[in-house]
Amino acid sequence: MGITLWAYSTGWTATVLTPGLSSGASMAVRSDGTVHVAYSAGALHYATNAGGRWTDTLIDANGSRSNGPTASPALTIDAAGTIRVAYKCSDEQARDCIRIATEQGTEWTVETAVTANYLWQPFLAVDTNGQVHIVYTYVPAVIGSVESRIQVEYLARSNGSWNNSTVVTVYAPAMYEGVATDIAVDGQGNPYVAVSAAPTAGGIGYYARGTTGWEFHPLTNASSANDCIRMRTDGIGALHVAYPITSSGRTVIEYTTNAGGTWARTDLNADAAPDTCVALAVDSVGRVHVLYEGRAGALMHATNAAGDWRAEEVGDAHPESSASSGLGIGIGPGTHVHMVTTDSQPSYNRLLHVTNIVDSSNFADYFGHASPTVQTEVLVGVTAVIAVLVVERGLRWRTARMARRASGRMLYERIRTDRPP
Repeated sequence: MGITLWAYSTGWTATVLTPGLSSGASMAVRSDGTVHVAYSAGALHYATNAGGRWTDTLIDANGSRSNGPTASPALTIDAAGTIRVAYKCSDEQARDCIRIATEQGTEWTVETAVTANYLWQPFLAVDTNGQVHIVYTYVPAVIGSVESRIQVEYLARSNGSWNNSTVVTVYAPAMYEGVATDIAVDGQGNPYVAVSAAPTAGGIGYYARGTTGWEFHPLTNASSANDCIRMRTDGIGALHVAYPITSSGRTVIEYTTNAGGTWARTDLNADAAPDTCVALAVDSVGRVHVLYEGRAGALMHATNAAGDWRAEEVGDAHPESSASSGLGIGIGPGTHVHMVTTDSQPSYNRLLHVTNIVDSSNFADYFGHASPTVQTEVLVGVTAVIAVLVVERGLRWRTARMARRASGRMLYERIRTDRPP
């Protein structure tokens, strides 16, 4: 795995993590800059570049049978660097279950947190004390063909066991439709549950614990809601929420935050793809990044890192058009941006990692960025030394030598001269 797909001199590099069958992904960046991805491909997989190259680990191997993972996973990394993944599965009795996989050194431990019929995709957050907080949806009973009762459930461990509480009960037109959730925690460990539902089912907002239990705080008066919402907290405990809404045939990406002391809402894009979901990340100094699919099918990245909001098309990535397909974004170190998306072109549902970092250990990546105007290349000594002669508009010659260490890692040396050597 880890094939460089395309690279640009001042843009993005895409790497294929898996060539097909991926149905959803989630990612995070560790403090050391390494990237960690969980994805579902009939089983739960974990991919990382922590060892200097991309590797893949099978966490839950039962995906080809009835008791394997069946929905997009959710991955998070806590302050201590521990990686956890929450995901939906089915047990040996074909009941739905939610499992949590935790990295323990070079091994993974998997435990089942809850089992019931009609569970749906979990999301998780971990507070500074290492406490895991999970939100998921549960359909206790199907009322009829036109309406279902859906419970948004909060799950956490106390006294050594997993315990859940109902955040809200809503009514949707059909099973699982019309309700999306996410969860975030602040520095004091307080959980916040984001919910996107139709206006008749409560609308778009978040729940926080109050004196009488879970209390709802609306974020918008939109007349419709899409099946997606993402929430994050920053270093000062402010909330950041992004979600798509569709009205009059146009899909708008809305971003809402209380980082300025009062709630403020910004429309990031008024012409997004109708079925897009979003991914949301906030860096260490509060700069926000939002990932979504544009109407033309391209992957779009919006950020206020430069002060005002700007959106750009990300290379040749084309997300698979489904709110459940899974987009992921992470920031670090510094201003480096990492993304994962299930790409629909040309191979359906291949999984891509996209970044604005130049990987100097990858030959195609390095020269795709460093020499975008290459006109002539002469390769000599494939296993020892490669010399590349580049003519730039007839004014200068550029050479690059690549040597192999005993470890197998490729080193690059760039030399500029006024004439060919």
